[in-house]
Parts: sequence; C-alpha cells; structure tokens
Amino acid sequence: MYAPRQRRQRAAQRRAEKRAAQARTFKTASRDVERMSASAANVLRVAAQAAAGARYSYGATGPGSFDCSGFTSYVFDKVGISLPHSSSAQRSMVRRVSTPQPGDLVFVYNGGGGSIGHVGIYAGNGYWWEASNPSMGVGKHRAW
Repeated sequence: MYAPRQRRQRAAQRRAEKRAAQARTFKTASRDVERMSASAANVLRVAAQAAAGARYSYGATGPGSFDCSGFTSYVFDKVGISLPHSSSAQRSMVRRVSTPQPGDLVFVYNGGGGSIGHVGIYAGNGYWWEASNPSMGVGKHRAW
C-alpha cells in the first residue's frame, strides 16, 4: 500500500511542475498560475509609479529609495507576489525563459558568469524598470 501512494504523489508533483512550466510563472506556493499573466500590465504600471521620484540607495526597499532587488520586491509585493530582498534569491524562485516578456524579472550575472548581480523588470523593446545605481537612479532604462 505504501508504494502506490508514493507513485501517486510523484505523479501529482510532476503534473504540478509541468503546469507551472507551461504557464511561465514563478514557482511559489503563494499564488496561482493565472495571476501573473493577468497582472503583467499591472506590474509595469506599479513599477512606473514606484520609480517616480525615487532614488537609488543600496539596501533600500522603498518607497522613496530602492536598490535593485528592493525595487523588484516592492513592485511585486504591490501586486500580491512576495519576493525576497536579494537578486540571487529572486532568481532561485523563477524559471528561466529564452525570451523575456514585459513584466518578467530579468537578471544580470557578475562578470565571468558568476553570481547574480542585478535584477530588473522587463518593460519591452529592450527597456527595463530598475534601480540601477546612484548616478542612473530608479527608472525605465535601456537594458544593458
């Protein structure tokens, strides 16, 4: 009796993983698949609102100043998605895609393919919303 239950649990887990992969969403238990796709425009709207008048400050989580992961976690929190305040921890929560869509998180690796060093929210057409550094500030910039 024990082995069939394990098989059913593994099969259910594989089905859930497949649905999550097909939906191109975060793999978190706190929200459903449809919520992210329906809220991509809302993510971009919230990003624009959060960036307005904000400045860059390392370690800041908003609303008046942000660092990169503080900005993305603040924006996604406003649409009901909890993200940690660390770009590498945020990367561990998402599935890699070959072509980002507006509203997707975009990550930048440190030189040589090392660890994650930066995160932004893809806005489309080669731009992203980000909290870059003190000289560039927080806003919609050309992705680098």
